[in-house]
Amino acid sequence: MNTLSFEISGFLIYYLSLQTKLKQNIMKKHLLFLFIITTLNASADHWTQKASVGTRHLSYPTSFSIGNKGYVCGGRDSLSHFSKALWEYDQLTDSWSQKADYGGAKVTATSAFVLLGNGYVGLGADSTDTKYKDLWEYNPLLNNHIQ
Repeated sequence: MNTLSFEISGFLIYYLSLQTKLKQNIMKKHLLFLFIITTLNASADHWTQKASVGTRHLSYPTSFSIGNKGYVCGGRDSLSHFSKALWEYDQLTDSWSQKADYGGAKVTATSAFVLLGNGYVGLGADSTDTKYKDLWEYNPLLNNHIQ
């Protein structure tokens, strides 16, 4: 199981669990991937399930938050396809929307941080295990990435 998390509003921790369940059949194997996002409300001391991400399962995506929005970027699916997709979670509407694709190569295991209202994503490795040292800035107001 892969997991990632991001914090919004200083007291809500969003924990995204990427669970893989293997179901065997006489003829073939099926893979069922579930996205489960829950919220820990520290003041109420309980978890609440939230909307699922609108994509197939991903291994090793990165995450960050800006203001009242949480972001999940990149990763690799079960067929080893690498993603450049950026997904934004809106806590007010409990919904996800796809944003502009990450500006760098299709990589996994990237790092992310936020500075002055912009998200920064970089590093990682591609499907040939080529290591990257680039850093891309995501501006949520313009919905774009610049190096």
